[in-house]
Amino acid sequence: MTSDDHVNLKETQKQRYIVMGTDFDKQRAKNSYFCQITKMCMRKAQTLAKSKSGREGMLDFSASEPWFSIASVGGVMEITAKELEKVNEEVEESKKILQKLSNEINQTYELVEPELLKTIKRIRDARQTVSMELQGSLSIMRDVRKFFLESDYEKEVERLERFVNLGERMRILIKDGTMDALIDASIKLAIKE
Repeated sequence: MTSDDHVNLKETQKQRYIVMGTDFDKQRAKNSYFCQITKMCMRKAQTLAKSKSGREGMLDFSASEPWFSIASVGGVMEITAKELEKVNEEVEESKKILQKLSNEINQTYELVEPELLKTIKRIRDARQTVSMELQGSLSIMRDVRKFFLESDYEKEVERLERFVNLGERMRILIKDGTMDALIDASIKLAIKE
């Protein structure tokens, strides 16, 4: 086998790969229109090479090169069409999955939304309650502050001291029983009248 024959064989393998992809025999078995053209070109190339060199197994594409180019382009187009069909199927499957996910999200939203609204209402109510309590506390604190800053502060403190002292005296009277005796006497006097 000469170097030219070797180059022709490599070129033939390259052409087969371009037309049919890596699995040439499997693709050729499908008998598509372009596979038939390729088979015809291969037969002509073998016949032409045998008539020129007298040996079998050689290929000569010189006579059928235009047809072989058409078959190459057609084969690529067929492969592309098949790949596009697969891509379209995958796109349809993806659409179905996306629609399913969208439906699940909508169902989840329908379940979560009422609970979310209830939670928001509870938070608002709690905020309003805290706000009202805080305003009340601030009002009381302002009154206490005013009490300590007013001129009547000393007079009020004296009253408070007298009240505390009175409470202390009453506790002592209750402890030694004097208060009970006074109450009993008051009740007896009230009954006699």
